[in-house]
Amino acid sequence: MGNKKGLRIFIKVLRWIARIWGSLQVLGAILYIDQYFGGFISGEVVFYPDTLERLFFPYLSAIGFIIAWKWERLGGIIAIAGLIGTLIVDPSVSAQEFWGGLIYVIPGFIFLACWFLTKRMQKS
Repeated sequence: MGNKKGLRIFIKVLRWIARIWGSLQVLGAILYIDQYFGGFISGEVVFYPDTLERLFFPYLSAIGFIIAWKWERLGGIIAIAGLIGTLIVDPSVSAQEFWGGLIYVIPGFIFLACWFLTKRMQKS
């Protein structure tokens, strides 16, 4: 009984770490929109050659973090898919950019772990 309670607390803590971290990433993505696309706010939108890559990551990942508040599995998969989509669209991503992207989507992996642990706990 105590083991199940400890696991429940662990999952709850993990879930809130992922939610807070993911929310900060969403805020960063929102603030990045105007800086990268060069003027959504001013009305002078400029599309760069890597615009498609930039739509996958960080925005698809940010959408995944938002969805994960309600559906952890789906949101985690979408968040990770944002990074994978970027790697498919632009396979010339440097190692530094890859590791930075991987750190960015860690909340997606944490959401998936919370979903998995919750399902496992419900079975026992």
